Amino acid sequence: MRYSVIIPVYNRPDEVDELLQSLTEQSFKDFEVVIVEDGSSIPCKEVVDRYADRLLSLCIMLLTVQ
Repeated sequence: MRYSVIIPVYNRPDEVDELLQSLTEQSFKDFEVVIVEDGSSIPCKEVVDRYADRLLSLCIMLLTVQ
């Protein structure tokens, strides 16, 4: 069974870094990570990009509020 970890984010790149680091250390690996960032003024894309090679099923969705 495959799980999805869906993480809503708003202006919290440091916490995203800690969370993704924690996920890389899990022994269970059959999961995908979806980061949903909705209109943050402090984006976390750079943090997420650093984990792309360690969390192969990492997806980022950037939503813009207008």
